[in-house]
Amino acid sequence: MPELTSNDLEKSAIDITLALMAAAARTAPKAMGIDALVILGLTGDEKNEITTIMKALVAKSDPTFPKWQRDAGNVENSDALFVVGLKKRAGSTGVNCQACGHESCEAFGKVPKTEGHFRGPTCIFKAVDLGIAIGSAVKTAGLLNVDNRIMYRAGAAVMKSRWGDKLSLAFAVPVKLSGKSPFFDRPI
Repeated sequence: MPELTSNDLEKSAIDITLALMAAAARTAPKAMGIDALVILGLTGDEKNEITTIMKALVAKSDPTFPKWQRDAGNVENSDALFVVGLKKRAGSTGVNCQACGHESCEAFGKVPKTEGHFRGPTCIFKAVDLGIAIGSAVKTAGLLNVDNRIMYRAGAAVMKSRWGDKLSLAFAVPVKLSGKSPFFDRPI
């Protein structure tokens, strides 16, 4: 058997981590048992595509420029990017809770869709499902000692990528195996 270097083993660990994060997100509880998740693991050129989009967003006149640049650097320096989002037109659960601000799920389904970083409106139960799935995924990465951080800005960049047409909203989680986490000791 050939010798496996630390780099070989760590790349394998990242691949396994992405797979286990996907399993954790997919099996997380969903309201009414309705699964509207889209899950992606991006490495190499695909991950770099998101970094490029994030850097392009820095050029927009927005007071959060430094944070976009900082997060783009984190994604660029990560080993992979785990993405979890909601399917485009995920709809509602049909419980008429009015948390979305509309009289009924039927009314919610008829309102014009918004376009910003994300597409709205979003059913509160779908948003909660997404949050639980993200939490399950990052918990799994943490249990595997793989550094990670949930990023809104990286998710917004995914929405502007070739994968964005399938999504109504997304969050992304860069993951990294290194001697020190690059995601928490960073400038504001």
